[in-house]
Amino acid sequence: MFSIVTELSTLQRLYRAESDWGKIARKTSRYYVKCDIDIREYPDLLSLDQAGYIDSNREDAIEAILNGDYSRVYDFPNSAFILNVDKCVADRIQSEYGVVFQSAQCPDSSILTDVDPDYKVSLRYVNRRDRDLSWGSILSGLVTPRMPSNSLIINDRYLFAKDKFNVNDDARGVDSVKEILRTLLPSDMVNGYYVVILFWLDGATKRETAEQLVKNVAEGINKIKKERQFKHMNGRLNIDVICLYGNNSGEKTHNRRIISNYYTITAEHKLYVRGESAIPQNFNVYKLFSHGIDGKSDSPLVGHADTIKGIRDVIDEALANKKSGETVFYAHNGNMKDYNLCEVMKNRLFVEEG
Repeated sequence: MFSIVTELSTLQRLYRAESDWGKIARKTSRYYVKCDIDIREYPDLLSLDQAGYIDSNREDAIEAILNGDYSRVYDFPNSAFILNVDKCVADRIQSEYGVVFQSAQCPDSSILTDVDPDYKVSLRYVNRRDRDLSWGSILSGLVTPRMPSNSLIINDRYLFAKDKFNVNDDARGVDSVKEILRTLLPSDMVNGYYVVILFWLDGATKRETAEQLVKNVAEGINKIKKERQFKHMNGRLNIDVICLYGNNSGEKTHNRRIISNYYTITAEHKLYVRGESAIPQNFNVYKLFSHGIDGKSDSPLVGHADTIKGIRDVIDEALANKKSGETVFYAHNGNMKDYNLCEVMKNRLFVEEG
């Protein structure tokens, strides 16, 4: 769940500001603070505290971050940090740890709001043979400059439906996932990154065939770790593949989404952008506050939180239903494992802060 981590004096200044950061602060319902002023002297803050929005019980983690233990940002992996540090330090933490981290002296809200260039990319009227598409071009607004993230969920019910590993290695779904990872994963992360890939196979597929497909998918995606871009992660890139096979939860995986800590990407039909499967469709990218920060309308933050909760519920439900005869195939870092040993909840998008 999104929150703001800051000093109490900075929150007081932000909450009263008419800037976009001020609007974001007023749309947020959880603040983790280091108390550097007396909250009783500030009615706005006192009201927030009495409503249960302010949490001052995590000051040890905030103090540790200020003293150079930057790994403690993962106590709040889905938060925006606005702390009294030098801008160069803030930029480095943001880049290396995949969290939004801003200097309180010069906070820049565009990282959560900016919609320039236009992130709605329509391929509907583009001649298929003339277009040169890649995830890099579609998501240019997220990678130039690089949008921080430390976790990713890729959810597409039919993503691997046409993958054939015994015919010229024709694995469009695997190739699409690898291109998504090449595009979105930060190139200079120094800590672990978590990826969950969720899809479905209907019961008409033979069980042995389904299990082999999942094995091939997991092994194929895991090979990306050998590429130069990811070698610096040195085993800290964790990839979980979950397949709901003949499972009643399958319908809930129908939507095609890529979800990270601070944005959601949706596709109308499928997460393919190349070849015969790359049909004309709309892709949409929503930062948490790319709209809806003015007035009473909801920002994408609300849908982002609901989506993550929905996916977590699907995974939890699948584990419960496994005992009644339904099947879940699970692989961790390219190796098939018993779903009862599932490590997917280590993904920081599923972390319950507080």
